[in-house]
Amino acid sequence: MLTIVAGIDEAGYGPILGPLVVASSIFLLRENTEDLDLWYRLQNSVGKFKQGLGSRLLVTDSKKAWNRNAKTNHLERTIKGFINQLGVDRATFTSLLPIISNDLIKQAEKYPWYPSLYKDYLPEISQDVSEALTENMKQEGVEFLDFRCLCIDAEEFNRIVSTTDNKASVITSSVLKLIQQILSIAIFCAAKRIVIYVDRLGGRKFYGDLLQTLPDVKLDGVQFPADESTTCSRYFLSSGKIELDIRFEVKADNKYFPVALASMVAKYIREKILERMNEYFMKLQPGLKPTAGYWTDGWRFLEELEDETYEKSGLSMQDIVRIK
Repeated sequence: MLTIVAGIDEAGYGPILGPLVVASSIFLLRENTEDLDLWYRLQNSVGKFKQGLGSRLLVTDSKKAWNRNAKTNHLERTIKGFINQLGVDRATFTSLLPIISNDLIKQAEKYPWYPSLYKDYLPEISQDVSEALTENMKQEGVEFLDFRCLCIDAEEFNRIVSTTDNKASVITSSVLKLIQQILSIAIFCAAKRIVIYVDRLGGRKFYGDLLQTLPDVKLDGVQFPADESTTCSRYFLSSGKIELDIRFEVKADNKYFPVALASMVAKYIREKILERMNEYFMKLQPGLKPTAGYWTDGWRFLEELEDETYEKSGLSMQDIVRIK
């Protein structure tokens, strides 16, 4: 039975500056579809830990992979390795952007640092590394299908929160959109089974009502969960053609390969956009120190921004700061 295995995670939910990015990584299993442990199956070409990694690609929770001062940017290296599997030219960062946002043009018009992203290139990796991943996946009957991402800037974030009066609705609506995209891909691939792992969204435990709102997919019913606990909420949904097993689980990025990879993509996209935002304002106001966007340092950054800098940018504080 052809099986889709996917993971969903986010980067940037807590900060007040920079985008919230919600990402997914999607795989198709053609053989041995009951063994979903891709760390084990792809161990010849990827690793979960930096120690003993060698030339293999690192796939792990982005917080463990990311080091701003490291010589090796594991986020870029891993993303490039998997993009190479698609057989398409996505050498530049902006070649990823069409899968990040349907409102890319609108965002680029609103936020003047977006055009500078066109200068960014994903680094090349050695042919041996790329071929090792290709051969490993071929031997295991595993196919990487794509990344899917949503990039929510402050303006859109604030619009959703103002409408719903609920910060959590920003991320839940994004997760539902990604699940819908995964379902559409599964239908296109004629997959009969889908397994989706989602990093638990805050403290929420119950997701059945949300799953029943999925548009454009006729679900015969929802078998309410095998489990709704403090650590995992698992649901089985079915239609005439598709069986769906979806789990919202605490620390899923440390337990499931597709979630870890999604977390790396989300982190990479957020860091790149935030880097360009910092560069933009630092050019307008020399001496300004960059920010990672979190609460204390984010407000420090905003307090140091001069009125003249806002005027030059054509932006107000409300355009770049989240309201919650």
